[in-house]
Amino acid sequence: MRDGKQPDVSGNGFRTAAIVLAACMLALLLGLLLFGRDLFSADQLRIFFMDVRNTAQSVGQPDGGSVVYTSGEDAVFCAYRGGFAVVGKQTVTVFSASGRQTVSDQVRFASPAVASSGNYLLAYDAGGTGFCFYSAYVKNPVCKSDYPIVYAAVADNGNYALVTRTADSVTAVKIYDRTQKLLGTLTCPGLASCCSFSRDGDRLAVLSITAQGGEWMTDLSVCRAKNASLTGSRTLEGFCGVSCGMTDGGTVFCLSWDALRVVPEKGEVTAIDFPETPLCAAFDENYFVAAVPDGDGQTVIRIYDEKGKETAITPEPSFVSVTAKGGYLYIVYKDKVQVRKTSGGGTSETVCDTEGRVLIVRGSGGFWLCGGSIAECYRN
Repeated sequence: MRDGKQPDVSGNGFRTAAIVLAACMLALLLGLLLFGRDLFSADQLRIFFMDVRNTAQSVGQPDGGSVVYTSGEDAVFCAYRGGFAVVGKQTVTVFSASGRQTVSDQVRFASPAVASSGNYLLAYDAGGTGFCFYSAYVKNPVCKSDYPIVYAAVADNGNYALVTRTADSVTAVKIYDRTQKLLGTLTCPGLASCCSFSRDGDRLAVLSITAQGGEWMTDLSVCRAKNASLTGSRTLEGFCGVSCGMTDGGTVFCLSWDALRVVPEKGEVTAIDFPETPLCAAFDENYFVAAVPDGDGQTVIRIYDEKGKETAITPEPSFVSVTAKGGYLYIVYKDKVQVRKTSGGGTSETVCDTEGRVLIVRGSGGFWLCGGSIAECYRN
């Protein structure tokens, strides 16, 4: 990474690259048409063509490192296909990895929220019934839920889940595939707070909360996405789960305001209590990361693997936040961003102004910094 500098992209090299890329793409497309009819569905080919178009434009028309957009105070941001999405009360806007605007759709959300994965994006109205589902840069028909949406999640294979609350306060989690076909409905006890897919999209974990005798209880339910059939459940006593993440091995990290429970598919639950409420937290593949004040004025970044083993990092005094994605840890300070592998290793550093800006991960160590009306791109 270059300290505090945007990528310097020269036009001559990119014109040559565009010619080579076009020739390779033409050969690949001919091969797909001649030999790949039985290997690819029409939907997969449509997404592929959309990616080809955006990649070619990224090479032929370099973005210069920054993007200008319009967003309201309540807008939320998320990473999407190397670029990012801005979801506001009236508009859903998506930018590609090159910074080109690919989507600008009108919506009516009272409380905008968003969930995304590698190829799919779900924008929704938290507490309302409206949502929009995108595959590649194409919006499927605008949909409405039967009941208010409490939370939503989307998997890499396009499966998505809507956590809804029915008229009689029963939690119903509806699971759909990427064609928006309803796969099944999971009914949970109590009030569901969140859900999370496994990376392959085959399993879904749901947390639901009840109160018994003045004490919080959290039920963890795990089901198969293809039919919403329950495969396992656990009750976490004295615990109010507000967020969760599932590893490849089936372990579920369950987070409350001041504690973490590491729940394996089989075996005992590992209980971890924090001295104070985490400032921020993130789930990344097979790790959980949280920035936790230690009670003495110092913040510690704690990293847990699926066995509950902890690795601790003490950040510098100007620490702002931390997030993790794709095997990388992004530590944000007031004047720079440090990037390192979640599993450990060397650190790269980018000097930049982070005040009032949201970090959006691009992948492989790169990131966007999104402010009120402008986003800047930093790459490896």
